[in-house]
Amino acid sequence: MNANLIVGAIVMFAIFVTGWFLYRVYKRVARRCPKKGCGKRTRRIHYIYLHPEDKKFSIISSNGKLRWFFRRVIKITLAECDCGWIRLVRIDWEPISLWHLCWAYVRRRKQFDTPKTEHALVIYGALRKLYHEKDALELDLQETETPPVPDLVEELFQELAGLVKGAIGNKEGE
Repeated sequence: MNANLIVGAIVMFAIFVTGWFLYRVYKRVARRCPKKGCGKRTRRIHYIYLHPEDKKFSIISSNGKLRWFFRRVIKITLAECDCGWIRLVRIDWEPISLWHLCWAYVRRRKQFDTPKTEHALVIYGALRKLYHEKDALELDLQETETPPVPDLVEELFQELAGLVKGAIGNKEGE
């Protein structure tokens, strides 16, 4: 065999093992509880929500066609520590394969259960912030996203008046 091929294979194996080792060390450090004084490892909790029509796993879709993916699915990932700290890590709306869904149902059936109260509160709070961009407790009752109507009407009339004056001035100048 070629010596360069053997040396290249050994170098690639060493790079792969080193990369894998550094990745695992990073995950051990990155997945620590950020609460001051705790420092324990957090665990990931996953929930999968399916559309009511897709509750039964079938290779036949509701349209009667063959399918390999479930498109109407929400995957939620939480991080939780023993000290009570919970954080939403990711919300994913990407399709999930039939194989992955069946594997999760057989091996990790807890993903399909209703979330605990603490988890549901964290998920609800994150979704509320995602859709409203502010915490509901921080909202001022008098605050609004649009300026007052009289200002909008006044600006519109000024703009229209300027356009009309410009059109009239151009006709007189001709």
